[in-house]
Amino acid sequence: MAVSLDLTQQFRLHHFSPLPHLNCSGLGHTNLNVEGVVADTKTITVSYNDLVEFDVDNLEIFVTLVKLELQMNNLVRVLPSKINLEISTMEYISVSNNKLEIVPTLAFKAFPNLKYLLMHSNNIQRIEPTDFRFNPKLWYLQFGPNPITNFNEEWMGNVNLTGLGLQGCGLRQVPTNLQRMTGLMLLDLSNNLINTVSSNSFNKLTSLVYLLLSTNRIEFIDKAAFKGATKL
Repeated sequence: MAVSLDLTQQFRLHHFSPLPHLNCSGLGHTNLNVEGVVADTKTITVSYNDLVEFDVDNLEIFVTLVKLELQMNNLVRVLPSKINLEISTMEYISVSNNKLEIVPTLAFKAFPNLKYLLMHSNNIQRIEPTDFRFNPKLWYLQFGPNPITNFNEEWMGNVNLTGLGLQGCGLRQVPTNLQRMTGLMLLDLSNNLINTVSSNSFNKLTSLVYLLLSTNRIEFIDKAAFKGATKL
């Protein structure tokens, strides 16, 4: 019960939008128009529109912004700040269901206290070793599905997540660098190409509560694969 309650509290922003809330969903917008919008807006939703590009500097007046939703557009670029913008209150960003091909790491530099990041259902084919390096407080990353062609694990040293979704990312093995995320409670590795779960694959994930491995090609699971993951 205590574990479930903890996860529920941590994921509260996924279902709750702090007020004041600017909602411009489904209006056919091609850019963010902030004329006349109150500066103390806490949530901005510009989903189901026609944005191709988003400039972080458009958020300059929103110094207390907490949540930004840009899912279901046609985004191919998120431009980094040219004025060294920093919004320390930002905790949640969704850029899912767009057409991004890379992680906009420099753009995310403006949000040093980011906690939730949803990037699934884009066209991202690789994750660079330096991605997410400006967001050390990130604890929930929903990255899959994305058409990753060569999964580089080095970026996992930049964050210590509580929740990680890597479903549908073309993984052929359980990433060894997951062991560095000792606070991980929720892990989704479903819909990949994993065929073996080796000994001690999760031995340092002592906080892991939820693990999804469905719809893989698993042929062998070592008897010590889940050693250490005592909360599963």
